[in-house]
Amino acid sequence: MPQVPQATIRKFMELMTMLPYMDVADHYLELEIQPSTYPMSYVGEQLDVGYFESQRELYNDDFTAPCALRLTFGEGSYGTEFIYDTKTTNSEDQDGYFHLSGGQPREVLEPFISKCQQLLYFGIAEGLDFRYEFYHDSGGHPPVDWEEHFQRQWLASYNVWAAARKMKDIYLDCGWNVNTSDRSGFRSDEFIERRATYWTKVVQPLLDIEERT
Repeated sequence: MPQVPQATIRKFMELMTMLPYMDVADHYLELEIQPSTYPMSYVGEQLDVGYFESQRELYNDDFTAPCALRLTFGEGSYGTEFIYDTKTTNSEDQDGYFHLSGGQPREVLEPFISKCQQLLYFGIAEGLDFRYEFYHDSGGHPPVDWEEHFQRQWLASYNVWAAARKMKDIYLDCGWNVNTSDRSGFRSDEFIERRATYWTKVVQPLLDIEERT
């Protein structure tokens, strides 16, 4: 592993003092922030040098550049790896990420932010729901070439998703505006209370059916 110059370390320290952190060290796989994508943890007394070294390792057994900081990791070969590079890297290494064109954070995250703003993705009791494209495009019909048992399981999961999707109306009733990022008119306390009631009365019974299917 290449030695990290002191100047780069100082830049990292400055950068890391400005980044928001989530307490995910003990349960990081429970906080999915994009499909199959989870935040890195850089805080916690249990983290040692070996941990930080392992988080710099890429899938091809290479390592991130000394000027780069990994912000997220994907589950297995899925998900999105967000890497914050503190300087421009002109490398021809096609096995790493250096050949990819970078972008400003707002530009890179805009598609995800837009889907959340438009309530294609939104928070449910179990976390963020990213299944819109998967189920919406299905028309409510399971794959025709699946066995009957798996089709029943698919339909049970679809029913849970369809019921959860109706919480979009609660968002809108509580003042969520899909055309702006301004949330000053959103009545979050009312929303949380109504969402909890709806989840208990409508979604949870369908989840129970799904578990038995």
